[in-house]
Amino acid sequence: MRTRSIVTAPNMKRFFRIVLLLILIVGGVWWVTNHKDSASGSKADFKPVGTYTPVTEAPVLAKDVPLLQQVNREYVRVSQAVIPSVVNVLASRPAQPSVDLDGVPFMLPFPQTPNAPQTPSRPAKPGAKKKAPTLPKEPSVGSGVIISKEGHIITNCHVIKDADDIIVYLHDNRRYKAKLLASDELADVAVLKIEADNLQPLAWGDSSTVQIGEQVFAIGNPFGLSESVSLGIVSAKGRNPSRFTTGANSNSYEDFIQTTAAINPGNSGGALVNIQGELIGINTAIQSTSRGFQGIGFAIPSNLARFAFESLIKSGKVTRGYLGVTIQELSPNDLKFFKLQTEAGALVTEVEPSSPAGKIGLQSGDVIVSFNASPVRDPAELRLAVSQTPVGKEVPIGVIRDGKPMTFTFKVAEMTPDVLSKLDAPAEEAPTGPAVETLDNFLGALHVEDLTPASRRTHKLKPTVSGVLVTSVEEGSTAEAEGVHPGDVIEQLRIEGQYVSTPVPDVKAFYALGRKLKKDQGVLLLLRRGRITTFVSLTPES
Repeated sequence: MRTRSIVTAPNMKRFFRIVLLLILIVGGVWWVTNHKDSASGSKADFKPVGTYTPVTEAPVLAKDVPLLQQVNREYVRVSQAVIPSVVNVLASRPAQPSVDLDGVPFMLPFPQTPNAPQTPSRPAKPGAKKKAPTLPKEPSVGSGVIISKEGHIITNCHVIKDADDIIVYLHDNRRYKAKLLASDELADVAVLKIEADNLQPLAWGDSSTVQIGEQVFAIGNPFGLSESVSLGIVSAKGRNPSRFTTGANSNSYEDFIQTTAAINPGNSGGALVNIQGELIGINTAIQSTSRGFQGIGFAIPSNLARFAFESLIKSGKVTRGYLGVTIQELSPNDLKFFKLQTEAGALVTEVEPSSPAGKIGLQSGDVIVSFNASPVRDPAELRLAVSQTPVGKEVPIGVIRDGKPMTFTFKVAEMTPDVLSKLDAPAEEAPTGPAVETLDNFLGALHVEDLTPASRRTHKLKPTVSGVLVTSVEEGSTAEAEGVHPGDVIEQLRIEGQYVSTPVPDVKAFYALGRKLKKDQGVLLLLRRGRITTFVSLTPES
């Protein structure tokens, strides 16, 4: 009996699976065979463009430059030792309207993100109270230096000014909210405090021993780039902001170290260290026409920063000594009038009667040449020396008066807020008035008039001020070149060869003295400008 084969449904499914698998295998082999060259490139068609033999040896061997190798190791050593002590300071403050930043010494805030997405405002419900608009936060980035294991950090006052939230980032990415303990705008120093463990404070150095040409490192967070190190030298010392900052106040107590180490926005408050890793300055400002580094950076000397820092820690304010004089630099033209051999010293233009200087008899026209037995080079040096002298200490002061040396001793008083508030006030421009007569010497370029109640109010002059008001100065004249401005008040005048200045109470007296001036003689003017007085010397050679 013939047996009939029966294909069941499960067997049929298995059969089709096998056939499909064979078709896939055959098709895959065919595709790979015919397309592998076009997909990956045919090795047979590839032609090498040349051989590559890497150089394994440096052009200069380490053993051939042992001194440079040693210097390089020391640079790395100093940098790695200091970096943990420098922090990134992020200060947030309410956004301000756009302003001209040319007067900002250094710290420029990061710009806000443009074209940020806006949430559509919903119409207010009838009768609902309007909410006060919330000001956006404006972040600014600076640097700081850890000074103590307790978490004290020094930075610039302008970095955290008006900030309502201050965050400090450490080198190991730890993040802390900082508390502002105190600040002082005159020194541009602020003290922050964080609660953190395992901090690495930086040791203070002695900035008085710093030499021009000495190598230094600037460490901070320029443009928010943390742990940035730049190398340079000390290019100058004793830089005063009035010499490079427009509108700088003559009462400033900064006395910068100038350096070639690159300083950029964000470096403010960072460390300037010597080759031993000691803190010799707090990076603060740059001199630039592009708002970027151009080879001139400035740092607050560590001795001044330390004085301010420790005073703020102790009492919450900086206690400064006070003498009670208005002073200015000497010019070459001044030497003949004050019988001096050099321009070193500080010329007294005004004395506060109730101050220590007034009590010991200092006078306008005195030249202070020494303080506490140390020479005085210029007004900035004297101002700093007095400010850092303990209140109540008796100090000798050397003076030249009419060519004769004199010595006084005074007790240092405290500079109070009332004294600090008497800052320089620029005089307003006076209206042009006609000259009474014409002088045939360089005083003829000055047009003056008597003081009146109206002009006293305009220029904020006390009733006790006596003199003549300069209404205009001829363009291109000696007086204009030496800085006499409309609005100045001429209080005294001294003709070359005389040793006592003569008061100028009115226009009549001014022209009477002017007629005595010969064409080959110079003249010394005592001017009142706003709230300060200043000497200006005019000579035929000016």
